[in-house]
Amino acid sequence: MSNAAILPARAAAFAPPIPAPSPAMNTAGFGVRPHFSEARERYAQVRPREYVSGEQVLYLGRRYMLKVIPVDRKPAPARLRGNRLEVETANGMEDDIKGRLRAWYLVRGRDYLSRRIDALAKNLPWVDAPPSFRLLEMSRQWGKLLPVRRDHHQPSPGQSAAAVCRLCAHL
Repeated sequence: MSNAAILPARAAAFAPPIPAPSPAMNTAGFGVRPHFSEARERYAQVRPREYVSGEQVLYLGRRYMLKVIPVDRKPAPARLRGNRLEVETANGMEDDIKGRLRAWYLVRGRDYLSRRIDALAKNLPWVDAPPSFRLLEMSRQWGKLLPVRRDHHQPSPGQSAAAVCRLCAHL
C-alpha cells in the first residue's frame, strides 16, 4: 500500500528542502536516517511553484486558489475574494506575480502580528507599550529567539525581538 497522495492537475504540495543527513546522526544512536528517507519519499512528487491560475496557495491554514488576472492598466494589489487570491499583472511574468504575492503576504502578516501583539501586550501588566517588531524573510529558520541581555538597563538591539518572540509564544 503506497502513501503517495493523488493531486489534482493544478494542485501542488510545497515543502522546505530536506537537508542531507550527516553520518554522525546514526552514530549518536538517534536513528534519524530512516526519517530522512521517508521524508524524501513523501516529497518526491512535489513540484516547484509555477504562479499560474488554479494553483493552490496557503493563508492562515486554509487553501485558496490563485487567480492571475492580466490587465492593460497599472495592476491593483493582490486581494482575497471568497476562496480565491486574485493577483493582477501587466506582464504575466512569474517574478511579477511572485513579488505581488510576497507583498500581499507581508502586508497581511504585519497587520495580523500588530493586532495580536497589541492585544497580548494589553493583558501583560509588565509591558508598558507593545514592542516594536519587523518582519524578515528567513531562508531556513522560521523564527529566532534572541537572548535578552540583563546586564544593561538600556534595551539591546535583540531585546525587542525577544519580547516579540515571547509574546508570539502565546498566539
